[in-house]
Amino acid sequence: MSRTPEDGTPEQSFDDTADAGRHPDRDLSAEEDTDLPAEEDTDLSAEKGTDAGRANDDETSALLDVLIMNAPVGIALLDLNLRYVRINTVLAEANGVPVADHLGRTVRDVLPTLADDVEPLLHTVLRTGEPFVDATLETGPTQTPAARRRQWRVSFYPVRGRDGAIVGVGLIVEDETDRWEAEQQRAEAMAAERRTREQVEVTQAQLRLLVEAGDALSTSLDETAVIDVLCGLLVPEHADWLVLLLPDGMGHLAPARSIHANPELSAAAAALLDADPIPIQGEAPAAQVFRSQQSLVTPEVRPYLLGHGTPASVAGRALPLRPGPGVLLPLVVRGRSIGVLSLVDTEDPDSASIPTSTRLRSVLGGLKTLEAICQRAAVALENARLYGQRSRVARTLQESLLPADLPLVPGLDIAVHYATAEEAVEVGGDFYDLIHTGTHAVTLLIGDVSGRGVDAAGVTGLARHTLSAVAHDLSPAQSLQRLNDILLTQHYDERFLSALCARLEYPPGEPARLTIASGGHCRPLLVRADGNLEYLDCDGLILGLFSEIDVHETTVPLDPGDILVLYTDGVTEARGAANGGLFGENGLIDAVRAFTAPIGKAPSGTPSAAGLIAAVQTAIDAYRIGPSDDDMALLVMRLTPPERQRLPPRT
Repeated sequence: MSRTPEDGTPEQSFDDTADAGRHPDRDLSAEEDTDLPAEEDTDLSAEKGTDAGRANDDETSALLDVLIMNAPVGIALLDLNLRYVRINTVLAEANGVPVADHLGRTVRDVLPTLADDVEPLLHTVLRTGEPFVDATLETGPTQTPAARRRQWRVSFYPVRGRDGAIVGVGLIVEDETDRWEAEQQRAEAMAAERRTREQVEVTQAQLRLLVEAGDALSTSLDETAVIDVLCGLLVPEHADWLVLLLPDGMGHLAPARSIHANPELSAAAAALLDADPIPIQGEAPAAQVFRSQQSLVTPEVRPYLLGHGTPASVAGRALPLRPGPGVLLPLVVRGRSIGVLSLVDTEDPDSASIPTSTRLRSVLGGLKTLEAICQRAAVALENARLYGQRSRVARTLQESLLPADLPLVPGLDIAVHYATAEEAVEVGGDFYDLIHTGTHAVTLLIGDVSGRGVDAAGVTGLARHTLSAVAHDLSPAQSLQRLNDILLTQHYDERFLSALCARLEYPPGEPARLTIASGGHCRPLLVRADGNLEYLDCDGLILGLFSEIDVHETTVPLDPGDILVLYTDGVTEARGAANGGLFGENGLIDAVRAFTAPIGKAPSGTPSAAGLIAAVQTAIDAYRIGPSDDDMALLVMRLTPPERQRLPPRT
């Protein structure tokens, strides 16, 4: 392997070193003179030894050529000028240049794009005589048909002549592209798996948040409680400033809640509640979101708050804010906007005062999650609004079915308590009344209509007004019979009621007399002045179901200090923790006895009707678990010495 320069004189290469001592003009095989002198014989032996050595060198060189050319790695020899003297096929193919086109050419000639990286290393090896081993070299796409980026493991080492002087540089190049690509693919696969796992974790966290939001927002039908839950879900975990804007019914969006996670800014955030409302038809960002029902995301919230259309009082709150992202989210129910939720991140994300496990800056990438939370919040708020509206209507209608106040009756201490079921949104059927039916006579009424709603309200009004109207002319039993006849003629489907009618007559100088008739109602409790308690038996059928009810009357005398307790089944059917048992008649007796016994022992004790009702309420509240599921009416009358009293306020 040699290159002939322009003057035609062969230039010595690495292959020529083995022939350095050859005499080409002598044909050693033709010289067979055996009569040479001893000196000449000795010279001939030496020459034969040289020829044998040269033959061995040639054989070694040939074997070395075979080894290099068939090596599984790239091998090349460069001279002192970094010209290729020898290169095997593996490295030539890797370079994308035939073997013959390498020989005699420099590295820069063959691989100009690599020369600036490789030549300094080769010169260092030539200068220092120290090998450069196992370096990694990455190259761009080569000139090979399968052009791709390649990675090589290269070693450069000095090549020395017989005298030990450096005569060139050897290169060993191993193509590690396949292994490198496999590692890259493995790394990419691991990275993809990691990203997938992280995305799954994010998705799971978002789903948990949505489930938590759905569960939490559905726990109450009170609008204030729903807003509290919404604030707790989002602040401070997802933003540090939350503002909820709701329509005020006059064409504006008014702040219903404004809270900040930083206690130092809580007062400033709350002051936004006094800011001017935002016109829904205006150009303020919140108004646009309300109308378009499209979320608005901004990396910097202040320009929006300071923009055209924002009331000056609202814009003034933005001036001291730190730069931060914000999002406006519409609250939409069945295609109708009911509000706008504003989330702003105004705190330093590295601030230790605010938890930063999930900040708005990262959540903005999961806008759909926030929108889903707002959808659930919108449904919860709308349900709470409708529930509150129905509750107000029911409460107003319920109050119209009851007497505004009970009349003042000399000689009687009277108190009443009425409570609707805590979770009811419809009108209940409990009613009561007290009517003057003579100079020294009153009639007490109490009843309970089955079911709830408008139909029950109609029956309640009919029952109370009918009994009040006929009480002046008919006895208690006759009054209930008349009401039963009227109910049957009205054809109220599956509407029936229980009722009790009690007439008290207390003429001056004569014992008071109580006459009671019941239409399937709870037994009245009589508390004697001496502390004895008894239920009065007055059987009767429920009204509104049967044409013949055969109502009986019970008459008992009353003394000053005696107390009559009338009630509906909401009292005795209050459900408690003990095996789900009911408060019952025994519970009522125990509550009344606990209230009247200490007073009865004291000569000056004067138990009041209002005090007894309060004691019964306290006992029921202590016994009951959960909210009440039935209406409750309590009417208590105490016979006192004749003197005019003002009735305590109705509870």
